Amino acid sequence: MATPALAGGAREDQTKRIAPAQQQTDLDAYTALQGITTYAPANTAYAKIAVTAKYTALKAAQDAELAAQVALATARDAATAARGATRRVGLPQQHAGGQGAGHRSIRQELRPGAGIGLEEEVRIQSAYSQGKSRLTR
Repeated sequence: MATPALAGGAREDQTKRIAPAQQQTDLDAYTALQGITTYAPANTAYAKIAVTAKYTALKAAQDAELAAQVALATARDAATAARGATRRVGLPQQHAGGQGAGHRSIRQELRPGAGIGLEEEVRIQSAYSQGKSRLTR
């Protein structure tokens, strides 16, 4: 696909983001074009229907970009929450110093009155020390 020519024969770089001020100027021109009922350019590439199709494609691409940004932020939040939950349980964390650096034992994480008996606590500590990620009864 050829790069569109600009005034003076220069070529537009379609890999760079357009400045917000230019985006607003383009939107204003599109909006103004919609109000011209007798608009009939000699080149059909600039006809209302062609411009509207390109504007619709632009809006769809922007909506997809926004959805991807929201998905990324949601995934990042979920990963952060999972890391926090992992730390609260006392599982070893990955740090620059290697796995387990700075971990706390499960016993340190248990609150008094949590309803866990000594036998259950010993079972959890045993599983934890053996590196089991999932406890079974």
